[in-house]
Parts: sequence; C-alpha cells; structure tokens
Amino acid sequence: MDIFEFIVENINNPTCEFNRKLARLLQTFTLNGNLNVPQAGNPATRYNVLTYFKKPSRIKSTHLRGVLRVIVSQAAQQIQINDACVISRATEMLKKAITFNERQGYRILASHVNMKPI
Repeated sequence: MDIFEFIVENINNPTCEFNRKLARLLQTFTLNGNLNVPQAGNPATRYNVLTYFKKPSRIKSTHLRGVLRVIVSQAAQQIQINDACVISRATEMLKKAITFNERQGYRILASHVNMKPI
C-alpha cells in the first residue's frame, strides 16, 4: 500500500482514529497525485518534494528526517492534530517515500514503498 492508497482507505475510517488522523495529515502533503511539502516557515506555500530537496547543497540526507519532522509538525498544527505518535508515523512514512541518489538528488518512491498501516 502506498501513501495515496493509505489516504483513500483511511481518510474516513470509522474504527481507527489513529489511522484517520494519519491519513488527514498525509493528505496535506498530496496535491494533484504528487507528494508535496510546504515551505518551512510558510506552510501555505507548497513545493514539490523533488524541487525542495533537489540540490544536495540545500539539505543533507542525514538531515532529511529532522527537516520533515519540522514540516510535518507545522502541518499538524494547521489542521489541529496534536498527537505526537501520528506526527512521528507520518514523518517516517514520508521519509520512506523519499530516497537520495548522488546523481539525481532526491526522488519520490511513494508508489514503490510498502506503507504498512497500523
């Protein structure tokens, strides 16, 4: 199951509040079938993840999780989700969907990553 399938299956999940919150939070990072991240400091402005992380000089792969954590936390505040477990899980799912390659920079792997629901 990729991120998009997870969102569709869980956005209105009546039985699991955790998965419903997680799907709502992940949905804020999707736009027209692509993963997007808000620009840090201005969550209203969205940047495609590929653009945001394209230049290795902008961010090192070791810092990816930290940067995603900040961005995910900002998005969670905007939609009033205060659950630290949901924020951590969303950060991990987004991190798994992004890979770093020296030649190509960061790439989205969302459709190839098995996102196991909880």
